[in-house]
Amino acid sequence: MKNESTDDFLPGLLGPEPKKKIKVVNSFNSKIIKPLTFSYSKLSLYEECSLKYKFKHIDKLPEEPKFYFALGNSIHHAMEFMYAVKSPPFPEIKDVLKEFDREWKMKNWMQKGYNSLAHEEKDYKKAVEMLNAYYEKHHKTFIVPFLLEYRTTLEVDGLRVIIIVDKINYLGNGEIEIIDYKTGKNISRSTDQVHLYQKICELDPKLKEKIYQICGERVQSVKVRNMEYYYIPCLREIKFERGQDTDIQNLWDRALKAADGIRANEFEANPGELQCKFCDFKASCPIFTNNKGIITSENEPINYDKDEEYSKLASLVDEYGKISNRINTFNKELEELKSEISKAFKKKKIASYSGNNYSLHMKKTEKWSFNDREAVINILKTKGLYEKVLAPVLKNIVDLLSDETLTESVKKEIRSQGDKTDIFNFEVGNISK
Repeated sequence: MKNESTDDFLPGLLGPEPKKKIKVVNSFNSKIIKPLTFSYSKLSLYEECSLKYKFKHIDKLPEEPKFYFALGNSIHHAMEFMYAVKSPPFPEIKDVLKEFDREWKMKNWMQKGYNSLAHEEKDYKKAVEMLNAYYEKHHKTFIVPFLLEYRTTLEVDGLRVIIIVDKINYLGNGEIEIIDYKTGKNISRSTDQVHLYQKICELDPKLKEKIYQICGERVQSVKVRNMEYYYIPCLREIKFERGQDTDIQNLWDRALKAADGIRANEFEANPGELQCKFCDFKASCPIFTNNKGIITSENEPINYDKDEEYSKLASLVDEYGKISNRINTFNKELEELKSEISKAFKKKKIASYSGNNYSLHMKKTEKWSFNDREAVINILKTKGLYEKVLAPVLKNIVDLLSDETLTESVKKEIRSQGDKTDIFNFEVGNISK
């Protein structure tokens, strides 16, 4: 998952504008316009909600970090490391995972946008499983790619287009194959992204030079033979034939229309469940707020000057928000400290320790989750235990694991269907002086 919109050199879909000027001639008049920065992610954002685009790229309002970008970027980094050789052998999986781990730990869980350390650790485990599965399936057929993470910039029709292609294979005679990795679950994606890659790659003079430098072949033109989205979570590859001229032109017409909208300062809200659900700019959006910053659910006019309760309510909302932010910050700090202390306690094999002012006592509990509920129910019925728990709710099943009347073999069979997590809780005491 390449987060193109976060690159420093991609300030906006179609702006801010570089100093270089190009001349564009149309049937009405001749005028000088500046090339505007463009990428697929910025086009999709403008079409999703042009006001959100303005908040992000023109006004540059702050955003919360997104954990799914952290996961996607780290897996992309590991995939690049996996293939980045000039000739075999390729790195072993242990080296790939080591590099993934190094890159993953460059930021803590809060900087990556996770809401808890446990959430980050869950994604870390998931990423390791994905990389292991990918390597196991494909490592025997690895081939050295023509290009990895190919980044190029091209000015076309007044747009300064930037693309970053995960992997390009050279098929000979000027033909290439484009592969883009996906780390999300959704496998019903538009072909717009690879169609844009096709257009730019076939116009890019640097690609012809790359073919000569790497493959020793002089070609008159570059042609995309096929394209592929590879979904790493499910190890599924979805291939596409090269886009038809009409497909490419339709995409380009949309890009030029977006450019016209940016130049004309056309930024309108486009409310909807999907585009608003994870939006960071609700506090600035007229759909969600009025001019005084009070969130409303209806478009009825309110006379705020004559209703003093709204002024009081605004102060209460601000105070609540301030305290909530402080609590969230403290909770994150506590989780980090808790993790570090738990590791130290386990390493030293102690459960209590005192500082200068406070003492801590750690209590360990277990948290279980069962993935296959029916399998557990079958075990309980087979062993005559179903009636004992009345209903196979999680707490009653876990209580069975502490039941002294059950044999260890039965407990072991139940445990085999679940996942256990150790939970450490602290009791804090004041140290009297």
